Amino acid sequence: MTKVSVIIPNFNHCDYLHQRIDSVLNQTYQDFEVILLDDVSKDQSVRILETYRDHPKIAHIVINKNNSGSPFGMWQKGFDLSKGDLIWIAESDDWADARFLETLVPKFENNDVVVAHCISNNYYMKTKVTKINSWWTTFNVNLWDSDFVENGKRMLSNYGKYKCPVINVSSALIRKRVLKTIEIPIQYKYCGDWWFWVQVFDQGDVAYTAKALNFIRVHDASASSSKNSKTILKIKENIKVIQNASNILGQDVSYHANYKWLIDFWVKQTVNSKDYLKREYLFPKVPISFLIVYYKQLIYTLFNKAFSQK
Repeated sequence: MTKVSVIIPNFNHCDYLHQRIDSVLNQTYQDFEVILLDDVSKDQSVRILETYRDHPKIAHIVINKNNSGSPFGMWQKGFDLSKGDLIWIAESDDWADARFLETLVPKFENNDVVVAHCISNNYYMKTKVTKINSWWTTFNVNLWDSDFVENGKRMLSNYGKYKCPVINVSSALIRKRVLKTIEIPIQYKYCGDWWFWVQVFDQGDVAYTAKALNFIRVHDASASSSKNSKTILKIKENIKVIQNASNILGQDVSYHANYKWLIDFWVKQTVNSKDYLKREYLFPKVPISFLIVYYKQLIYTLFNKAFSQK
């Protein structure tokens, strides 16, 4: 059997840890080890993690003495400890269907497959409602309605250069060997997962199942901040990943309609700040073609806002 290393990086998610860890331990596919990591939580997380110390599936429990400052630093620590052929980064506030591993592990019988992932459910904490995640709907295609195996570079060219090609890290398994040849995005604060998946997809084929086997918990702690300082950093990271992806593909960076979701995000995050994306501190970080579309959308939004207030 193929062994899986399950990395569960945690920070202040004590309310969700039991459900997350138990959803891993109760998988129908049982050839795995679990690595529990805590990044100096201020809640009762460590106490909960310690209750699992004697479980036979728990390979490591690591409690950081200093906060890593980035979730991707925790990923690296888990990678270094892992012994499996496949890696599952199971975020501490998500959980999985019991058939997650049973469904995705066999995809790696194809030696060209470097990542296998599934559609996800969003679970909204305030309303207790579960809905299928709509991440790919901006492309307006039915590709994700059924299972497939596709060339990773082709997926990047068609979709992954426009937005993160994996909905949520908890929804995917990675072949460990590819981690030796990519940059772990420790220096990123917000968009490191996008850069991570761009590099993984570049290494081989991508397998996908249309079964919704991953549950993403949507709560206040996971909401995007609207503070402008963070917004500017997010935008800079957005552009850096887009440029990196284009370099991998040997393509020039220019605006495309598939980036509309990103422009909408920029406008939403800056429209109320009265400190819009000024060329003097973003140009040439942001290509002029993106800035033109951004300012058009911003002016349109400001006009409608002013008109509606009359």
